Amino acid sequence: MLKLKVCGMRGAKNIQDLQVVMPDFIGFIFYPLSPRYINNKKGLEFIDAYTSQTKKVGVFVNASVSDIKDKITEYHLDYVQIYEKDISFCKKLQEENIKIILAISVETGIEFEHLEIFSGMVVLFVI
Repeated sequence: MLKLKVCGMRGAKNIQDLQVVMPDFIGFIFYPLSPRYINNKKGLEFIDAYTSQTKKVGVFVNASVSDIKDKITEYHLDYVQIYEKDISFCKKLQEENIKIILAISVETGIEFEHLEIFSGMVVLFVI
């Protein structure tokens, strides 16, 4: 079944316009070096404006577990998307009952047999 995730939204108008297509997931970037980085002052009003049917995903790069937990609480995130392929990091998130989406870069090559080690921890892979 096809799922739609739209990522990097920051503006209220963009987010409101997305309600027409009702994506399954909407991603908010919590990586300070990204041009689509969402900070605390902007983020809360946009996230609260979205419908409950669309799941909110926090996108993190090189973040600590405690930082991720703080953002989940502050922004009422349903999932986190990470780029870590470190099994121990995923286990730490799983121990905190955090739903994990693992992003896989096509630039580094996809080793599908390697993804099997994340079975039971990762709820979705995005490529």
